[in-house]
Amino acid sequence: MLRIRREKRKIIVSSIGSVGASGAYYIACGTDKIVANAASITGSIGVIAEWVNYGELLKWAKLKSVVLKSSELKDAGSPARELTDEEKKYLQNIIDDMYIQFVQVVAEGRKFDIERAKSFSDGRVYTGKDARVKKLTDEIGGFQDAVQITAKMAKITGEPHFGLSGPGTPGAN
Repeated sequence: MLRIRREKRKIIVSSIGSVGASGAYYIACGTDKIVANAASITGSIGVIAEWVNYGELLKWAKLKSVVLKSSELKDAGSPARELTDEEKKYLQNIIDDMYIQFVQVVAEGRKFDIERAKSFSDGRVYTGKDARVKKLTDEIGGFQDAVQITAKMAKITGEPHFGLSGPGTPGAN
């Protein structure tokens, strides 16, 4: 989003209807403004990765996983066996790097310093109302409000039209 805004000089406004958490919030931080419904779920700044180990189920079913790989970490996180200490460290480093990137996106997009962004990055969610108070969003409202804000920011006059239009679309001009 930031690249499109900068290179193409486009106005982009996010609308959070019911949930704008984790990856959705990450994307929203790259927009010019974030509009959220008061009762929406917003935030969840952080990174999570989960694996289900079904190795015991394979044993129970008398199945055996056979893996051929080019290097030791190529199958890191395989659900057919326990993670090794080396894999845990490797995967945790990836998660830590992704977390730092997420915090930096929040800091830049919300115009926070890194410490302020980190203060919101423990994975918790906020209502849209609370997110607005914390400046994690800009406005309380719905999709229509986001459209109106976008039009105003882009200096578009008249009423916006919704729906599909273009060649071959029923009702297109």
